[in-house]
Amino acid sequence: MRDPKDLKLTEVGWQVKAMRTAVREGDVAKAERIARELLASDPTQPDALRVLSRFAAVAGHYDTAIGILRTLEQVTGESSVAFDIGNLLFRCGRVAEAAEVVDAAIATYGETHPLLDLRAEILSTDGRIEEAKACLERGLELDPRHASHYVLATLTDYTPDHPHLQQMEAMLGDPTLTVDARIQANFGAATARDQLGDAERAFPLYAEGNRLRREQVRFDVAAEEANIRRITTGFDAELISEFSGTGHRDAAPVFIVGLPRGGSSLVEHFLAAHPGVHSIGETEELPRAVDRDLMKHMHRGFDLATQPQAVPQDLWARAGSGYMQSVRRMAPDAERIVDKQLFNDLLVGVIHLMLPEARFIHCRREPMAQGWSSYAGNFRTDRGFVYDLTELGRTYRLHEALMAHWEQLLPADRYMTMDYEALVADPEQAARHLVEFVGLPWDAACLEATAADRLALALSARQLRAPIRAGTGARWRDYERFLAPLVDALAQPVDPLSS
Repeated sequence: MRDPKDLKLTEVGWQVKAMRTAVREGDVAKAERIARELLASDPTQPDALRVLSRFAAVAGHYDTAIGILRTLEQVTGESSVAFDIGNLLFRCGRVAEAAEVVDAAIATYGETHPLLDLRAEILSTDGRIEEAKACLERGLELDPRHASHYVLATLTDYTPDHPHLQQMEAMLGDPTLTVDARIQANFGAATARDQLGDAERAFPLYAEGNRLRREQVRFDVAAEEANIRRITTGFDAELISEFSGTGHRDAAPVFIVGLPRGGSSLVEHFLAAHPGVHSIGETEELPRAVDRDLMKHMHRGFDLATQPQAVPQDLWARAGSGYMQSVRRMAPDAERIVDKQLFNDLLVGVIHLMLPEARFIHCRREPMAQGWSSYAGNFRTDRGFVYDLTELGRTYRLHEALMAHWEQLLPADRYMTMDYEALVADPEQAARHLVEFVGLPWDAACLEATAADRLALALSARQLRAPIRAGTGARWRDYERFLAPLVDALAQPVDPLSS
């Protein structure tokens, strides 16, 4: 006869499997229900604790998430859980607490790469660059192949004979190096060579790092163009007129959209410094709300891009309300809530029908400067156009045409374009324009955005903590002789998208 304990373990195993499946399929309600059932039987069940902490963090319930993680750490005694606690504290702006947690974790569990890397990030955010470098260097002492060379390179002042530059370039001759470590070493060595003004040696390193990244993602620029054409055909002036007045009425949301390296982080920081504004960063709450509150109520095979007119009006309002309920948990009292998920550029029409009072700020930059900054930026993204110069140029032109389409369709007081060059040339005027656009009174705190004790979590974090300087967009000219594919792609016009 089977021991009751074995039967109970089997039942728990099935519940855990069902919970993981629900998480994978995006069925939050089901996953949360199963997790709570598991914890009712065993308050220390680690899988359930992980799931609930994740959901609480996504919903912006950071204290709840951190409390659950602290219980999980007591249960598992794993350094990875301590890392999660410190990382979550850091991401929600509680930098001093995060530092205490990480220091305590290193004292308890020893020096692990995740903990050292997080400590370095916390220190660099606080302006303690030399201490941050020491953490990264210690990690490389533990394992010279660890993939932190690029981050260290962004914090280092190089000479031609600098030992770290020599170490990275020597590593690149090792055929057994992992792909991720090779990517970081290529971008790190390129960053060092770029700093030394050696474009001839820097560019091949940038190119190889991007080639390796491009191999890791599935991206088809022709499919991207076809998708954009489908969207602009489905979301036309007739549709916008027909559905005017639908959706959830709330003036709080502000969406920053664009392509990487277009000044979006500066725009976010100017706005977030205003006492009436809260930024939720690069969240997936919008596509999650579309899937949960709209798509799941449509028939199988429904295509939102080409059939938006088939969506019942109440679903647009339901999706808008669902989004606002999610983000309000993160900012219950804010007059304006900034969502800086740049790739919501594809969903501007959807958002306008969900939230007709939402405002959009399109961040734009001179194409060669933006293109080169993206190519040299060591991004991780599924939209892999940033890793290929031709695809980068073509995508820039497609994005430009898409945003012109949205600007034509939306009311003038719902859409604005902020050029990076104007942003850095006259920060105060740009900040005033942004605040006026989102419908708030001017507050001088907005001019303290680059000095405020807030996180700069984008790639441009180090620049954001320095004074804003005009004339920083011409770095691409040092590489102009290598950029013919980008120049050629940018020279190719995009036919009218609705044709």
